[in-house]
Amino acid sequence: TATDTTASASADIEVLEPGDLFVDFAQGSVSEERGDSATFGVEFEGTTRGVVQVEDSGSNYVANLSLEANSDGEALISWNTFEAAQGNADAAFTALEGSIVDVEEELDLTDRDTVEPRIIEDDYDLTSYVESVDDFDEVDFDDFDEDNVATIFVNDVDERALAAQSWVAPQGSIDVADDDLEDILDVVTQDDTLADGEFAVVEFDAQGVFGYLTDDDGNVNADQGLSLAISEPDQAYDAGDSFTTADEGVDLVPNPADNEMFLVVDTDEVDGLELGTEYDVSFTITDDNDYLDEDELEQ
Repeated sequence: TATDTTASASADIEVLEPGDLFVDFAQGSVSEERGDSATFGVEFEGTTRGVVQVEDSGSNYVANLSLEANSDGEALISWNTFEAAQGNADAAFTALEGSIVDVEEELDLTDRDTVEPRIIEDDYDLTSYVESVDDFDEVDFDDFDEDNVATIFVNDVDERALAAQSWVAPQGSIDVADDDLEDILDVVTQDDTLADGEFAVVEFDAQGVFGYLTDDDGNVNADQGLSLAISEPDQAYDAGDSFTTADEGVDLVPNPADNEMFLVVDTDEVDGLELGTEYDVSFTITDDNDYLDEDELEQ
C-alpha cells in the first residue's frame, strides 16, 4: 500500500520600490549644551545601512557616519560635543543602539569668527542618505541623494547654576556597583546629618560638563578644571582632611539626561572620615576649563 504524503511551506517576499527605502530621524530636532553629549535616533526602512552627515551652519565642522541598524531597524547615536573635532572621531561618536561602520570628522577654521579648536554654539544640520559605505575614503558625497534632515541645536551654557542638596541612606542600603540611580534614590531621605555607617548622597545640578566629567580613571576631570571634594571648612586646603572620588567609598553617579550628578559617600569605607565633624562638599569649575570665562565657580 502506498501512502501519499505532501508537505509545503510558503513565505511572503515584499519587493520595495526605491522610494520605499529610507533613512530617517526619530526626532526633527535635538537640543544640548556645549560640553554635553547630544543623542539622536535614526530609523531605517527597507535597508539596514545608511549614512548621516553632521554639519554646522558655516560648513566649518563636518562629520560623516556610516551606520548599521539593529534588529529593530534603528540606531541611537551619542555625539560628545566636548570630544568633537579633537582628532578622534571614534571618541566623539558612540553607538548606543545599532553600530557605526565608519566615521570621519573635519574642522576648517579658516573662515570662522573664532579659532577655538572646539565646536561652537550653532545649529548643526543632520542629513541622511540611503547608502551603504564601508570606507569614506572611497566615496564621493556628490553621488549621494539626500533623504531626510533634522537639526541639533548646540547651546552655550548661559548660567551655570550649580544647585546642590543632600540626602542620607541607611547603612548597607546602597551598592554603587550594582544599583542604578533609581535604586539609590528609592532609599534616601533628605537630610544633612549622618549617623555612623550611613551613606551621604549629595546632588549637584550642572550643565555642559558631562562630555568630559571624568577622566580615564573614572575620577573627576582635573585637567578640565573640575574638582569634587569633601573637606573640613577650616582646613579646606589640607589634603589630609579632604576626600575625592579617588578615595575608597566615594563614588560619582552622573545623570546627564537631567543635568545632575550624585556623589555617594559610604562612611563605613572612607578612611579618615571623622564622626562628629562637619564637612563641606564642593563641586568647582575653574578657569582651566575650556568653556568657562569666569575665574572660578564653586557650589
